[in-house]
Amino acid sequence: MMYLSYLLIDTGVNPDRPRPGRVWLGDIYRVHQRLSMAFPDKYKKDEDPHFLEPYNKDNFIKEKFLFRVDNLITDNSSRTVIIVQSGIEPDWNYAFKNTHFLAAYPLVKQFNPIFKKDNKMRFRILLNLSKKSAKYRNGKQGKRIALSLPITEQAINSRENSYIFEWFKQKINGKGFDVQKLELLYTGWKHGKKKEFSKNDITEYKIKLRVGLFEGVLEVNDADKMLNTIQKGIASAKVFGCGLLTVANL
Repeated sequence: MMYLSYLLIDTGVNPDRPRPGRVWLGDIYRVHQRLSMAFPDKYKKDEDPHFLEPYNKDNFIKEKFLFRVDNLITDNSSRTVIIVQSGIEPDWNYAFKNTHFLAAYPLVKQFNPIFKKDNKMRFRILLNLSKKSAKYRNGKQGKRIALSLPITEQAINSRENSYIFEWFKQKINGKGFDVQKLELLYTGWKHGKKKEFSKNDITEYKIKLRVGLFEGVLEVNDADKMLNTIQKGIASAKVFGCGLLTVANL
């Protein structure tokens, strides 16, 4: 059993008025941190019911949830949706105390998908468009880098020689499904800042990820592997909103 949550975020349209939801969504690390607060341990809820203490990750269950900011923020959009998939029921009321991000009360529903071989379904997924660097350091492969070739809708629809299609096919290999139709809706960058604390210093790391939003039609070839893929997601950068595969019947 899993849970799907839909969070409607108020991003605002008037630049002359405060837009805390939009600012928050601009830092994907802060988004993940806030979402993780929906899984407090019993001590946290009993000792700090109003969530007044500073954030401490040790006060929250280390639940490996998946999420995706599901629609783009444009100058004409005042709302955006975050989809969160988790193995335990989240407490969004606790997570969003003392914030003004939500535009409506979160929708949470139980999710227990059952797949059969040859099922055809629509899908959507946001992936980190990256690969391991060819450079080696101390016998180990280099850091992950963004794909460098231009990515266009024309390229994505060329199955014979499309670089991005071949990259996508490698990512879904052994995941329990084949792709019948594939479309690239969007490419862009996700940004964030992460702080690490030591005894004598605070180090801030900038996060920058190239991402691509894909839609299409898939056909299940292995029901067990398909369920495992839904539960665990695909590829890298899951803590930054990538890898959540959502499906719907045709």
